[in-house]
Formats: sequence, C-alpha cells, structure tokens
Amino acid sequence: MKILFDARHIKDIYSGLARYTFSILDALIDTHIETSLEIIFDKNNDYSDNHLFHKIEEKCNRNIQFIYLDAPLFGLKHHINVSKYVNKSDCDVYFYPHFDMPLFVKKKSIFVVHDLLPIVVDNYILKYKFLKQQYFKNLININLNKKNTTCIAVSNSTKQDIVRHINDKENKIKVVYEDSFDVAVSEEKISSKILDILELKYLFYIGDRRPHKNLKKMIEIFETMQKRYNYDGYFILAGSPKNFDINIDDYINKNKFIKYIGKVSDEELVLLYKNMDSLFFLSKYEGFGLPIIEAAKQNKKIITSNLSSCIEIAPKNAL
Repeated sequence: MKILFDARHIKDIYSGLARYTFSILDALIDTHIETSLEIIFDKNNDYSDNHLFHKIEEKCNRNIQFIYLDAPLFGLKHHINVSKYVNKSDCDVYFYPHFDMPLFVKKKSIFVVHDLLPIVVDNYILKYKFLKQQYFKNLININLNKKNTTCIAVSNSTKQDIVRHINDKENKIKVVYEDSFDVAVSEEKISSKILDILELKYLFYIGDRRPHKNLKKMIEIFETMQKRYNYDGYFILAGSPKNFDINIDDYINKNKFIKYIGKVSDEELVLLYKNMDSLFFLSKYEGFGLPIIEAAKQNKKIITSNLSSCIEIAPKNAL
C-alpha cells in the first residue's frame, strides 16, 4: 500500500493538531514497515528548529519520501495545489488530519474532525461568525458527500455532533480515539519556574481561556475549597494567556494561590502531570479532551465535567 500523508500541521509544534499529526505518522512509520509513505510538507516553512520534523526525519527509510509543496495551510493554494498533487499521485489513500481537507481531492481519502466548536459553542467565533460557520459546515459536508472519503471523529460525542449539525451519513464516520502525547519530547532544559512549582501541592489546568473552558467556575470552586475545606494547595494554570469574555488575570492577581505559568514544553508538561494533586478540567464542551487522557496515563486524579466527550473518555474513577 502507498499512503500519501499530509503532515503540514506539524509546523505549530506545541498545538494539539501538530501532536496528533505527529503521533499518527510516528506510529505509522514504526508499525507499517512495508507501507510506502509520501509525506507532504509546506515548502514555505522552515523546519530547522522543529523537533517533530526531525524525529520523523530520523526514521526515514527507503519506503519514505518527503514532498514539499507550495501549499500554506488554510489558503487557496491549500485547496488547489494539494488537490492537484494528490489527484496525479499513484497513492492508494490520502490522509489529512483536520476538517478542511483540500476540496478538489478525488482520490480515496481520510480526513479528521476533532470537534464542532465553531458550531456548538455560541461565543467561540467572535468576528464574521455566520461566514466562518458556513465555511466550516460546508467543507465537512462536501468532503463527506464524496464517494471515496471516510471521516474520522475523535469521539462518539463528536460523531453525534456531526450527524446532528452537518450530515447524517453515520456510515461514513468512524470513531477513533486520540492517544496521549509522549513520543516526541524536545529535550529542552526544565525551567527553574517549573522546578519551583513541582515542589508545591496543586491542582492543574492546561488549555486556553475561551468561555467554554469554564475557567471562572474552576477558580470559584478552588476558592470555595480554600475557604470552606481549608485546601492548602495551589491552582496552577498553563496555556495561552489570551483573555476572552472575562479577565482571568484579575482573579490570579487577587489570589496568591492561583499561579499562571504560561506555555510549557513537553518534558515540563509530563512533570506537571506527575506531581499534581489532580487535573482540574471542567470544560463545557470538548471534541476529545486530551488532558484527561494525559492525566490518566500518569495514574492521577481527574476532576472533569459530565458533558460532551469528557464523560465519554474519562476513567470510571474520575470525579
């Protein structure tokens, strides 16, 4: 079999999509020795400092070929140039790890829907909401309606969202869960800031500050734990600092036991999971909820919501 694997999303090395793309590709190289692989990259990107790219490069053998196309993600060239190359290829299947698979691909292909945030979460899109929602819906719908396509949904919850909001062709949607990310570490030095955190007792949250993440509610519960139950630990927040509906920094500044540590490396994240009291992850909506699986892999306590995919993927002993 010859697989044409679109790996352009590894350019944002700490994004969930880059990790997902790499993890599948890494496993594919390790387990399908006789499979012929062509891997697509964007020639406009500099991969010299990309440790995911170099991990793949290290494993290259005679069955693996790198293809560099003039195809930045999300633009017109993404649809035209990639489709043109795929359609001329002698591959048996084309794999694309996101919802916006190039529109004009005619070959047998697989694409992935990780969530329906733009549709399901009211305040997820702040500008040009209607246009962006239509773009999102139409791309998934067009690709689902093609004869030779299969859609992977990362949870049953996400599959049902697709069926409910976009297209009811359940037989074309296969549920394949994600895995925790621990195969590609960047070998960076652990910062002194993180080493100090590891000495503390703490609840841990990683993610952004969008309204559906429910971070304000988590802070309120944490402060109730302090006042009513004398919890003497910290609440450690990692991830993007961008505020949306409320200013989370105001809450952090008022309570010295709430600490924001920014973005963390792969090694630091694993250590933060290993040393925490519990993961605190009360999201109102997730397509999957990778931190739940990452915490479970470290045999740690998990406090999560009973909504969407969170309740589906959380271990039975999660709260």
